[in-house]
Amino acid sequence: MPKKYIHRTIKIILLAAMLVTVLFVLQNILRHKSIYKLDETPETEMWQEFYKLEKNSLDVVFLGNSHVYNGINPAVLYGETGLKGFDMSTSNQDLFVSYHLFKEMLKTQSPSVVVLDTYALHLDLTDKEESLRSTYYKMAFDDMRLSSNKIEAVREWQKEKDDIDLIERLFPIFEYHSRWEELNDADFDAEALRSVNLGYAYSFKTCEGSEFKGYDHYDEPVEPQYRYREWLDKIIKLAADNDIELILVLLPDMTVSSGAAAATGQIADENGLTFIDYNEALRLNPIDIVPSREMRDIHHMNAFGAVKLTKALAKDLTECGVVSSGSNAYFDRKLSYHNKVMLNREVSTIEDYETYVDTIFNNDYIVFVSAKEEAFAGLTDSDKETLMRAFPGLDLSDCWGRSFVGAGGHSEYFLNKDDNLCRSDGRVSYTILNTEKIDLSSTLKDGTGFELESTGYFAGADSADGFNAEIRIAGRDFAENENGLNFVIYDPLTREVIDHCVFITTSADKPIYRSFYLK
Repeated sequence: MPKKYIHRTIKIILLAAMLVTVLFVLQNILRHKSIYKLDETPETEMWQEFYKLEKNSLDVVFLGNSHVYNGINPAVLYGETGLKGFDMSTSNQDLFVSYHLFKEMLKTQSPSVVVLDTYALHLDLTDKEESLRSTYYKMAFDDMRLSSNKIEAVREWQKEKDDIDLIERLFPIFEYHSRWEELNDADFDAEALRSVNLGYAYSFKTCEGSEFKGYDHYDEPVEPQYRYREWLDKIIKLAADNDIELILVLLPDMTVSSGAAAATGQIADENGLTFIDYNEALRLNPIDIVPSREMRDIHHMNAFGAVKLTKALAKDLTECGVVSSGSNAYFDRKLSYHNKVMLNREVSTIEDYETYVDTIFNNDYIVFVSAKEEAFAGLTDSDKETLMRAFPGLDLSDCWGRSFVGAGGHSEYFLNKDDNLCRSDGRVSYTILNTEKIDLSSTLKDGTGFELESTGYFAGADSADGFNAEIRIAGRDFAENENGLNFVIYDPLTREVIDHCVFITTSADKPIYRSFYLK
């Protein structure tokens, strides 16, 4: 072949490679993303996390819909048993989706057990709900990597819905090319929002009601809807072919019928499978789920309910003979993340000044404080000592009417650590106390900028509206800007503000005001 043709061929190949690269980069930006903090569906984050898992690192995989990603917390399971689990769950996941997610999982993982929530066995997807089903299928498959399995899933989908375009589903940019005006931080930074942990999505919502009692007997079995029995049979065979124990479960839901559960139990018996029904009174009542405290709605657990449910599941899996393959540093970090998320929730509910200050400074947080007007007027010597313990080197012997700003935490989180910073046990604190208005700005090592402003009595007394407290994190002011000590708490692990409040320290009883609560 003449050299000119070789050169031309190489140029064409390079150009095609560049175009494909640009296409995939744009697609990754423009495609719709299911981010739990934005729309309470975790599919994008679930897939990102799944593909980062070390090969063959899982002992158990959980398949199912939102009952799973709201109800089974693998970090709790790991803490209880050492079992390394993952929620491979998606919103409204039916058994067609479960089957193909099972196949995708098998490419990189070989768990000894798969736990399948069978709520989907009786989903009633009528013709009028077909568009909704398409939406949930897109959410489940769009973030799956391009593969023969993904092509197979879309081809099967096309058999029932002929307007599904294979190219659009394999390359979602062709559907979402006009999303420019909807773009946000999560479209450009995969780490911008990290609210899903081992596939589990934290929720602290609660529902009305004080009692959730399960059924104490089973009605006549109800036939499964649609083709779901067919897909369940395929899942059963896939598990058997890969020497995986399949356990069927029905997670707590106030609307589940005992007839549906009876049908699942019947299928389990026919196939020699274990079936655990957590709506059965004998299993549900010992868990002691209180809806107003531990359910986000009548269908799902919240984070507190998930802890209870997962502990019960951990006990049941252990009794079924499921054993851990050993500890894992990655899962150790995931357990730490879980503990921090639950502690964050606790922090946002504390209302006692001393308890609050001790809690936020004895844990791995970055704490910002800004004083407004007569912020120190109601503090006793003991109260001052509490704050001085939090900010090593701070002297509050003469503080009435002063402006004050403080930023403290472990030194590893701060970008600038000059000689003016006070250090104690690896902690660093910026503190300024004087009679003038104070402005302080710097940057955390994770790139988050912060700006603090404080106007105490002496600095602002010349004007009725001269007093001010600002605490800006990444450009947003979180300070309550009330007369007293304004706090903003930043968690460097989750990279989010987990609480902001003000203690009205002009008063001896130091009441707290908090306009912000975790949901």
